[in-house]
Parts: sequence; structure tokens; C-alpha cells
Amino acid sequence: MQILKKNIRTSIARAALGLFARHGFAVVSVAQIASEAGVSTGNIYHYYSGKKDLLYSVVRPQFLQKCFGLLRNKLEISCGKQSDDLKKMPQFFQANTELLEFLCKNRQPLLILLQGCEGTNYASFNSEILSLIVNAVSRHWEMVNNGKNLEAGEQRVLLGIIYENLLKATVVILQSGVSEKRRKVLLSYMLEYHLGGLSAVL
Repeated sequence: MQILKKNIRTSIARAALGLFARHGFAVVSVAQIASEAGVSTGNIYHYYSGKKDLLYSVVRPQFLQKCFGLLRNKLEISCGKQSDDLKKMPQFFQANTELLEFLCKNRQPLLILLQGCEGTNYASFNSEILSLIVNAVSRHWEMVNNGKNLEAGEQRVLLGIIYENLLKATVVILQSGVSEKRRKVLLSYMLEYHLGGLSAVL
């Protein structure tokens, strides 16, 4: 009878997490994970049913709930507020800080999700994040509109482009080889730059 060892399971999960984050879920094979973990490919199947099972063990549904919750909280606080006013609001500062810390501390799971997990329960993560942001900013646009002559459909096209690029920039920063502290600084500067640019459009 095969005796399952906790340290082997942990080594396999750690190897999968690192490889998925560096290369993306789609291109990593079970054989690569086995090699990284220092076990045989066959041995992995004593602990996990396959690559999807490994994904669900290193990125749990609760993690997605936390991610969406923090983002939704920041968006709700921001809605209808001008960027200059937001900078003076303690609750916005706290929500922004919590989101940035979450992004940096959970860099690997976020990279896995943001790079795509086709064929899994997490396949729609990017589109759901993008939809959440675009919907919130569209509502914000309607509340603070200063006479910009754009139809609702045009707004969504523009915002989709803006936030798709923001998500791509987030991936680049999370992939960078700097420390967690410096990553937080880079994300903070990027978001500050983004707010300034968005206020010019709105």
C-alpha cells in the first residue's frame, strides 16, 4: 500500500505553484512538475489526480473570493469620486493599501490566474475581473461625466482597452525580479499614473 507523505505532497504543490506562475498553467506538464519536485511522474498521481487537481490545490476558490472582494470594495469606495478627493479619503487609502498588499503577497497565484487557466474552473477569471472593473468605472463615468461625448458602447470599448492593458501591466510588474516591497511601490506608481490618465478622459 502506498504511504502518502505530507512533505512530498507539499514539494509537489510548491513545484506546481512556481512553474504555473513562471510559465502559465497551459504549457506546464506533469512531467515538468515531477522533475521540479524531485519525484517520478507516476508518483505525482498518488497525490493528485492530474494537473487541474494540482491547480485547485494551489489556487483555492476562497482565494478568488478574497481577490474579488478587495477589488469590489475599492471600486465601490471610488465610484462617483474625483481622483483629487479620493487621495484625501482614509477609507480609499486603506482599501488601496489592502489590495496592493494582497497583490504582492499572493503574486504567484495571481500570475497563474492572470496568465489564463483555459479548460479549468478558473478559465473566466480575466474576463470576470475585466467586466467587474469596466462595469464599475462605467457607473463612475456616468456620475462624474463632464460632457465627454461618448455613447455607452463607446465608453465600454475604451474602458475595456484601458483596463485590459492595466491587467497586462500588472502581470509584468508581478513577474519582475524586484522585492515584494519594490513591487508594491511599482504597482502604486502605476495606479497613480492610471488615475491621473483616467481623470483626463473623464
